[in-house]
Amino acid sequence: MSDIDNTDRTWRYYKHADDLQHRRHQLFLTIEGILLAGFVGSQVASLPKLRVSIILGIIGIIAALVWVTLAETVQRGMDYLNDELKRSDSVYERYLQIVRRQRWASGRWVMNIWVPVLVIIAWAFSANRGA
Repeated sequence: MSDIDNTDRTWRYYKHADDLQHRRHQLFLTIEGILLAGFVGSQVASLPKLRVSIILGIIGIIAALVWVTLAETVQRGMDYLNDELKRSDSVYERYLQIVRRQRWASGRWVMNIWVPVLVIIAWAFSANRGA
């Protein structure tokens, strides 16, 4: 197989992994939004607030931990594909150097680490204050 065929195949794998990553982010944000709506509804309704808050908080924290785990698993595969693409495509290598200058503010850190960690903190705080 030629280098062009390998690069094209690697791009297809990468686009698939990227699509999978974004779909998982959408799924977990939707789940967290539904849990948040349930939490807010429980605070307004005449339900046992502490119990509902703790249950929703635990579910929210578990969902966020699953989110981090799955996101990082796919990201490791994408990192491998990035390394392969950098070897065969100098334009892509330069592009990655530009967009990854601030790693802590990259899309990977924001969506795979910062958002789930903030969600976990918010659920821990909400479950604690639900009374």
